[in-house]
Amino acid sequence: MSKFLRRATAEKSPTYMAVRDEALALLKTSSSFRKDTVITRLRLEVFADAIRWDYIRSMIQDELGGVDLIPVAEAYFQARILINGRMESNTKELRKRLPERFVASGHGKKTTGYVTVVPENNHFVVVVARRKDAQAMGSKRAAEKFVIDAKDRGCLAPPAIESNGPALTA
Repeated sequence: MSKFLRRATAEKSPTYMAVRDEALALLKTSSSFRKDTVITRLRLEVFADAIRWDYIRSMIQDELGGVDLIPVAEAYFQARILINGRMESNTKELRKRLPERFVASGHGKKTTGYVTVVPENNHFVVVVARRKDAQAMGSKRAAEKFVIDAKDRGCLAPPAIESNGPALTA
C-alpha cells in the first residue's frame, strides 16, 4: 500500500475539493490567490503543510479548461518591494517591467500563490518560457557532452541519439 497521496484520492477528498473551490473563487475575483489565504478561510492551518498544491493547481487548470496558473513569490502580494535599494509600489506596470521578481523560481523564491495566465498577466509567460528553454538547452548540452565523453572512453553511443547537427553515434 502506498503511503503517498495520489491525485485520484485527492480528487475524492472533500477537503481538497473545498481548497480547490476556495482558490477558484479567489481567482474569479482577482485572477490570483495566496495559499495562506485559502488555508485561513477554510480554517485548515493545521493541515497547511500536508496539502499537495501541485494537485490543486492541476485540478484548477482542468476546471478552467486550458487556463494556466503561474506560481508567484511573496513579492507579488506585497504592497511595496525593494528594487535597486529603494522601496517601490507594487503596481501592474512594475510587474510587467520586472516579471522575474514575482515568478517563484530561482534564488530561493518560494511559491506563496498562483496567478492565472490571462492577457493582462502574459508577461509571466515570457519568463516561464525563457526558463524552460534554458533548462532544455542545458539538458541537451549535458547529454551531448555525456555522449562525447562516452565515445572518448571507447564506449559506443546508441544510434538513436542525435542533435540538430550531425549524429553523435560512433
